[in-house]
Amino acid sequence: MSEAEAYDLIIVGGGPAGAASALYAKRQGLRILLVDKARFPRDKICGDALSGKAVAILHEL
Repeated sequence: MSEAEAYDLIIVGGGPAGAASALYAKRQGLRILLVDKARFPRDKICGDALSGKAVAILHEL
């Protein structure tokens, strides 16, 4: 990236909360930069036990 980029929102952390936040913001038309220290794809599984409320939110995504 040689030229400066302009973003409306920078999210630090690409876990479940950061990824969902980025998705919601992108749907609002914002330019997003999502940064995480880990390399993707991860070998760690997040969300191996989901509450009913979490499942409902996943359906919204």
